[in-house]
Amino acid sequence: MKRRQRDVGVKKFIETSTANSSDHRNNYKIPTLESSHTPWMEREYDVLLIDPPRAGLDRNVTEMAIVGNFQHIIYVSCGRKALIRDLNVLAPYFDVASTALLDLFPGTDAVETLVHLQRKPAA
Repeated sequence: MKRRQRDVGVKKFIETSTANSSDHRNNYKIPTLESSHTPWMEREYDVLLIDPPRAGLDRNVTEMAIVGNFQHIIYVSCGRKALIRDLNVLAPYFDVASTALLDLFPGTDAVETLVHLQRKPAA
């Protein structure tokens, strides 16, 4: 896909999403890179969505999750061993709120695991 087509597609998505959000009673904000001069790493977010490779989280992402202001993490995992290791590292800071298994590849032993982590209250 040519860059121009992709840019137009992204802008159309934002316009449609913004129009749809005004049809509902929720207060949605759809950030765009054009609407803010603050680098995304310096902004405040409540939720961190992570979908690491089978090897799991690297040190930088793990540190960002722990020291950031994220109250929730949605962890999508295809690597069972790495998921267990990463959850043990995050356990002092986050509780497992819920989990779900997705069998996206029937007939194989591969499953996607979704884990909702919620930050523990400050001690």
